[in-house]
Amino acid sequence: MDRKAVILLVSANLFWAGNYLFGAALAPSVSAGTLTLIRWWIACAVLWPLARREGADRRAVRRHLEGLVFLALTGIWGYSYALYGALHYTTPVNASLIAGANPAVIAVLEALWRRTRISWRQAAGLALSFAGVGLVVCRGDWRVLAGLRLNAGDLLMFLCVLLWSVYSLSVPRIQREVGTMTTAWLTSLFGGLAGIVPAWLDWHLVPSAGTWLGIAYIGVCASVLSYVCWNEGVMRLQAGRAGIFLNLLPVFTMILTALTGRPVGAVQWTGGVLVVAGVTLTLTEGRPGERTPATAPGDRVRNQRVRDPRP
Repeated sequence: MDRKAVILLVSANLFWAGNYLFGAALAPSVSAGTLTLIRWWIACAVLWPLARREGADRRAVRRHLEGLVFLALTGIWGYSYALYGALHYTTPVNASLIAGANPAVIAVLEALWRRTRISWRQAAGLALSFAGVGLVVCRGDWRVLAGLRLNAGDLLMFLCVLLWSVYSLSVPRIQREVGTMTTAWLTSLFGGLAGIVPAWLDWHLVPSAGTWLGIAYIGVCASVLSYVCWNEGVMRLQAGRAGIFLNLLPVFTMILTALTGRPVGAVQWTGGVLVVAGVTLTLTEGRPGERTPATAPGDRVRNQRVRDPRP
């Protein structure tokens, strides 16, 4: 296995895990709308020279303009706004574990959309993954599910999963024609524009050194560097093999949470194991020579040859 590809893919997931921790830490001082707006304007500014260097076909951009706006509203602004809203109510660990079910949800939606069949192995993986999510959101008490007493942040994370799944299934066709960097820049631009009014309505920003540090990390590391690492890693490895690295997101989030001194319970660790096992079982399913879709959590598609990207 290409060692450089491993380093790049691991780094991408580590950056995304940091997004969950910083997003939760900034919740008291920055509103979801404010953080979403600033994040994508920073990413837009950083990605502009890269997109310009790529030199996209303007006719392709015009042809897919509506699709680019749709991607911005779902996977860029919508996903980020729901994520940072969720982190006001739930923990980074719970959020990342629920997001860890994204590949499984994409597999189901793809089967429904393209009318493909789900094998017994994929079904078993989905069952394991959702069992892990259920264990996390009910905090080990299954009566929570029976009484529908779910945390508001957990519910918002389910919305995040749905938004990112729709985005992931829609983006490959547009990105192939428009270009990787140009798609990233334009969706960041449109996402930033979409966030102006919501940010104005709930604007809240308490400036401090820690606040600006967190915002800088999210804008650069979680929105740009992770993109570059994932893109280069997928270029070096087969897409299906690269997608397995996405299972590191909840694991890294739990490790970083533990390192910062916050408690991580046995229920969360158990739920994490189930989610990782289930998603791995789902994504490793495939016929010989067939590539498994790779997706990215946290934030967009990292390679124009990847079918189903996932944060």
